[in-house]
Amino acid sequence: MVSRLRDARLACGLTQDQLAEKLGKTQSFIAKYETRERSLEFFEVLELCQVLKITVSHLVSEARQAVICGSVKGVSQ
Repeated sequence: MVSRLRDARLACGLTQDQLAEKLGKTQSFIAKYETRERSLEFFEVLELCQVLKITVSHLVSEARQAVICGSVKGVSQ
């Protein structure tokens, strides 16, 4: 889930600082999550998905998918 959120952030062209600002969090909050130093509460996952315009199911799916800001495309293997 960590790499999917990071990929979605990058696909939206956001830095950790920019994403943190949209969420009312600090850059350190985002960095700690992306380096697995902290976990997220469910409501935080929902907030991130809303800002990044992705679904929670995308985050937990094992299917390979490409993320384009605001949409998720299936990727064939």
